[in-house]
Amino acid sequence: MGLVASTMRMMCLTAYKNQLEMRIQGVTENLVAIQEQANELVTIGTDLDPDSVALKDLNAKKERLNLIEKKLEMEQKQFQAQIEEVNQELQACQQALSTTIQSGIFGYTLGGSR
Repeated sequence: MGLVASTMRMMCLTAYKNQLEMRIQGVTENLVAIQEQANELVTIGTDLDPDSVALKDLNAKKERLNLIEKKLEMEQKQFQAQIEEVNQELQACQQALSTTIQSGIFGYTLGGSR
């Protein structure tokens, strides 16, 4: 890869990595909100009769929140795996860029010919 191509590739990968990190941050915020809601449901449920319809409804809502939480955690892991892949590609681009720069520096003499 040439100098410009390596640089552009690194810029694109860095932008993509930033997008993934923002997505992870959003998922994390959603996870915190869901956990808070689940905790509220538990707190509310302690005051209810164990056989009441309201408690059964709260438990059903809590189960739905647990499913959403698991889905978000899986999404978060997928984004994390993508970031690892991007990091590996960034390292490869950095090596290619370093090689290109090294060959450019040592490939030319002061007269401009090889």
